[in-house]
Amino acid sequence: MYIVLTQKKDFKSEYKDELFHLYHFPAKYLSKINSGDRFIYHQGEHKNAGSKKIRYYYGTGVIGDIYTKDDGVTYYAELKQCKQFYNNVPIKSKEGQYWEQIGVQITRQKPDWQNSIRSISSEAFMTIVNMSGGLINVTDNVDVEAIKFDLKMHIDDFYLDNNHQSLIDILSLSTQLIQAYGVMVK
Repeated sequence: MYIVLTQKKDFKSEYKDELFHLYHFPAKYLSKINSGDRFIYHQGEHKNAGSKKIRYYYGTGVIGDIYTKDDGVTYYAELKQCKQFYNNVPIKSKEGQYWEQIGVQITRQKPDWQNSIRSISSEAFMTIVNMSGGLINVTDNVDVEAIKFDLKMHIDDFYLDNNHQSLIDILSLSTQLIQAYGVMVK
């Protein structure tokens, strides 16, 4: 299943969320979220007077274990395989179509902003991810400098020593750098 999680990124939340690690939510949403769900992060609006209404999508990941610490009043979802978008994605197209409405029977003019956990279609999910300009891995600690050093050594092995086996290592290390820098490969 594909879902949207509204998570305040630009201002303080009343929940005990840990961005890209833990999502805290009330029990009323328990039926809308499951381990293994793929999610898109959504920045909701700030309700304080005088603030701009800023909404956008900014990341993705997979829901891990879900548990409670207070006998079912609120729940926590562990977040795995999280990636931040290289660019924030606006909530709708230039023509005014809300991305969350793609691939679903439209019963509302716009998404149900009142619900902080919402289902979306796989088409909507992929459209939003593809508009991000790339994905930046935020949950794995990647030593980019070590990867670059190893890559240089294997490139030298290939060119200077004519070691064709180095091509496999070059491919693997290049893939790690692509993921670390958030370059999207289609």
